[in-house]
Amino acid sequence: MKIVKKLILYVLSFLLVISSASVYTVFAEGAQPLPYLCDEEGNDVLTDKTMKNVYWIDLEKRTVKDGIDSELYYGLFPKYLTSHDETTVSDIAFNSLGGFNGLENAGIVDSENTYWMLPGLQYRYGYLAGNDTAEGDKEAGKHPDKPIENRVNPFGFKENDLLSQEEIKKPLSNLQIYGDLKITGSENSKSIGQFSPSSKLSLDFSLNASWFKRYLNSWTLNYTRVGGLQDDEITKFRNSFGKVDAGIVYTLDIPDGVELAKNISAKVSGLSGFSVSVRKSENGKTLIITLKKDNAGTVQKWEDILKSVNKTDTGNIKITVSGLSVKESVADDQEIRIRGTASGFYDFVNSYTKDFINPAPVDDEDDRDNANDRANRQYLFFAAQQSKDGLDEGGEADKQKQISYTFRVNKPANNTVTFINGSKTHAKVKVENGKSIDKDALTDQSMPKDPVKNGYKFKEWNTEKDGTGAKFTGSTVVNEDMTVYAIYTGDGNKKPAPSKPDTGDRTNLPLYVALLGLSAVSLAVAGLRKRRKEN
Repeated sequence: MKIVKKLILYVLSFLLVISSASVYTVFAEGAQPLPYLCDEEGNDVLTDKTMKNVYWIDLEKRTVKDGIDSELYYGLFPKYLTSHDETTVSDIAFNSLGGFNGLENAGIVDSENTYWMLPGLQYRYGYLAGNDTAEGDKEAGKHPDKPIENRVNPFGFKENDLLSQEEIKKPLSNLQIYGDLKITGSENSKSIGQFSPSSKLSLDFSLNASWFKRYLNSWTLNYTRVGGLQDDEITKFRNSFGKVDAGIVYTLDIPDGVELAKNISAKVSGLSGFSVSVRKSENGKTLIITLKKDNAGTVQKWEDILKSVNKTDTGNIKITVSGLSVKESVADDQEIRIRGTASGFYDFVNSYTKDFINPAPVDDEDDRDNANDRANRQYLFFAAQQSKDGLDEGGEADKQKQISYTFRVNKPANNTVTFINGSKTHAKVKVENGKSIDKDALTDQSMPKDPVKNGYKFKEWNTEKDGTGAKFTGSTVVNEDMTVYAIYTGDGNKKPAPSKPDTGDRTNLPLYVALLGLSAVSLAVAGLRKRRKEN
């Protein structure tokens, strides 16, 4: 793109400044630090200072190659974050002219250079003209507080669509991405939580990157505000194409008092079009949750990419992590702190055409002119810091930017419920004082199975042997040791003995007996008469 040629003078002057830096930290042979590791005056390299002082994110050094001049540079990047050479658009080289622009970032280095394509010209990220030509003017710098001319604002950005003047002037104070860690469902992320051994922990990890959409709009405006661009070039950029890859990585350091379930999981809210994966670090001490953009690298109109980002509420991106719990063996009154980190990247390529011509080394000025239509790539990245509103009261006093959540382990007094069946003990179950068996944190304690008694049906557990007391269930609150008894209904399970079939009407039995008696008497009388006649 012809903007490359327009930037050369600015870049050359800046490189002269940083080349005067007294010491360079060597990372790779022949590599130089990316300019964002230099302070505003260019007289100090911030690599070692940053590695020493940054505690809210884990950093590592990585090398970056310039696609135009084939120069090798190094920078500091968040550990676990997808590297610039592993994204879906990494086949396109950086059109960076000395590694200067293309790697803007936030939340890592204590320098304003990290935010801008061309430090010193960051006013072009805003709505006001500054040193450029205002709308209606014929010359530059005449009305710095008026809006820019419409011609260099082809997307029609309004002032509220862009970074504010205060954000541009003080980015270190106003352009940070903040994170917070708390128990799911809790309204208070600052206070120290209270948990018992074996308690389950579900954590919400939120990010506030509300200004990012305005930053991307401002980056786009800055591109067309470079002095000397002709109308046809601006029109080409207005109709340009883009490809994007993006991701966020959350980490949780797992302290000794916390254990992970086999089925640990995470879900995202506030951000659509991203897939979630969970894994543990090699040593098992860190949980890594990755959000990866779906359909990354798809060719789109740059205008459509902007519309998609501007529709997203980047101020409340949250993951909910389930599957953590307090170890049963944790000592009473112990404080446990879970440290979290969050980082992200937005890697995009912009091109006048759908061909996405790769930047390549150039030998002379003519080659640079012929490279006008080559794609331009930017890898934006960030590290989140703890929000002040949710600052952990149990956190380290000298680490105010560290995202963390602290809780204290209290072992409650446990009562014992003894279940008696007849004359024998059926079971003994522990329950936390003031809680029920079904609702306390003792996950290995539960209501016993119903007892069995031959010929009877189990009815309930009762506080009295004869069943005249209170019914006891898994929902009954227990405030002391207690004994309950098995109560049964009558012969609910007893089978009656088989009966003999009737052979007549039982109501006539007395009559039958009387008749039999009379018959016997009659026979006796008849017998006596017969014997008398024979004699």
